[in-house]
Amino acid sequence: MTESSQTLNKHKKSFVTGAAILAAAGIITKMMSGFFRIPLGNMIGAEGMAYYQTVYPIYSLLLVVATSGLPVAISKLISEKEADDDSYGMHRILHISIAMMLTFGLICAVVLFFGAEFLTNNIKDLNGSKWAMMAIAPALLFVPMNGALRGYFNGTQSMVPTALSQVVEQFFRVCSGLIMAYLLLHNGSAIAAAGAAGGASVGALLGLILLIVCYVFFTSSSTSLSSRKIQNEALYTGATVPMASTESAASTESTESTRTTETRRMIIKRIISLAIPVTLGAAIMPIITIVDVILVPVRLSDAGFIADSVRVLYGQLTGFASPIVNLPNVIVTSIAISIVPTIVRAHRASDKNFLQDQINLGIRIAMLISLPCTVGIIALARPILLLLYPGQPIDAVSSAPAMMVLALGIAFLSLNQITTGVLQGISKAMIPIATMLVGILVKILFTYVFTVIPSVNIIGAALGTTAAYVAATSINLYFVKRCSRVDIFMKKNILLPLLSSLIMGVITYGGYSLFLRFMSSNVATFVSILLGGVTYIVALFCTNSITRDDLMTFPKSEKLVLIYDTISKLLYNGK
Repeated sequence: MTESSQTLNKHKKSFVTGAAILAAAGIITKMMSGFFRIPLGNMIGAEGMAYYQTVYPIYSLLLVVATSGLPVAISKLISEKEADDDSYGMHRILHISIAMMLTFGLICAVVLFFGAEFLTNNIKDLNGSKWAMMAIAPALLFVPMNGALRGYFNGTQSMVPTALSQVVEQFFRVCSGLIMAYLLLHNGSAIAAAGAAGGASVGALLGLILLIVCYVFFTSSSTSLSSRKIQNEALYTGATVPMASTESAASTESTESTRTTETRRMIIKRIISLAIPVTLGAAIMPIITIVDVILVPVRLSDAGFIADSVRVLYGQLTGFASPIVNLPNVIVTSIAISIVPTIVRAHRASDKNFLQDQINLGIRIAMLISLPCTVGIIALARPILLLLYPGQPIDAVSSAPAMMVLALGIAFLSLNQITTGVLQGISKAMIPIATMLVGILVKILFTYVFTVIPSVNIIGAALGTTAAYVAATSINLYFVKRCSRVDIFMKKNILLPLLSSLIMGVITYGGYSLFLRFMSSNVATFVSILLGGVTYIVALFCTNSITRDDLMTFPKSEKLVLIYDTISKLLYNGK
């Protein structure tokens, strides 16, 4: 094995560990988000959720810049500087990025706050959402700076500060949002939705404060460790520590070189050139949601639904069905963010074997997570919604068909996120932009044609979303194979996890039907989900979807391998 390969292999567990940390934070934040939406939906109903969800896609689109585009761009630049041992360049990139994002955030916050009435007046039957838009605007002042700091930590593969800040931000967003919504409920659903939206501003500010504290601690610790290392080496060799040691001279020389070869304008240009395609490539989900904001109320109205019905149906689609379906995407997005620095290193070192290994690992983990979610949600859509929204049973039941159609797109969206990260890592960031545009055109066509049919209504919008993910992902996957020139193992990565998921789905649905005969629907749903989880794990072993070698790439691999060996002995009677 070459020295380059040995160096790259050290990053294999770093990728999986980083993905695991971000995924854990993603799960926690999504659980808190689910906790937020469930009492909020029960509190303000489908109409209030319609006001809330009308604003959120616009905010989410701007959020993509801060949470996807900028962190990935900074992460890539920081990983390059770290590979060159240029700590000065790393911090300089961060400081310039923060200044850029402060300016960008201030402009966005001002536009969203003072332009709220203009923006919402053009949304059919939902112009009362202007108060929620004004309440969420201050968050855009803080969130972009959060993105700059998270990009710095991601580039050094230090995922803990990013994960902690996400959890803290979400915790205070949920708590403050629910409290404000409750206190403002007597003023009507539109004002209560504004209180819920305002929680994002509180959470973003506190998340930023935590990241600043982490950065100060991180930089001071790094400086202290570096100084101790030089002193220890001097004590060991018996040498003195001159002010202009060879190491310091090299560092100074590197710093001077950086200062003279990279101006502020050049760094800003590089950040923008990377962030724009990454942002556009990652924006498929919020843009598709904005298509729903603009198109769905209009087409429902064209279908003959009155204004109240339009708000209720739109609230069912965006407030009840979509949040549950989007849960797996949080985990997969963590994998996609973590994979970019590893792909960059493998691509720069021209190590095709390592590149192939990491691409297949990312796809396989994404499919192992998303496929059972797809099958499980389809199998238990109605009982899951009734379990989560007991205060709104009519809306819950009515949302189930749309959620089942949306669930079909979970695996395709997950694969889209991974392939987009791979293409960005191998410097092909323009391709996901083109595929996103294709997906959006498909979304507009399907939503426009099918949503106007009264018997289909919001199911047409869900069908458009799924079709968009299928189209964009198929093209992405083709270009990953073509541009990276690696083999993608379809059987191991997709077909075997799909088989395991289908086995789980049959057992889960059958179990729910059986349990429903002698227990309540909510209890039967909960027990069936547990049964499905156990069945899926067993099916993974029986179909060989996950192997001993796969587990060796995970953190705490020794314990995981021990569990794997134990389960294998139980399944195969020790043979």
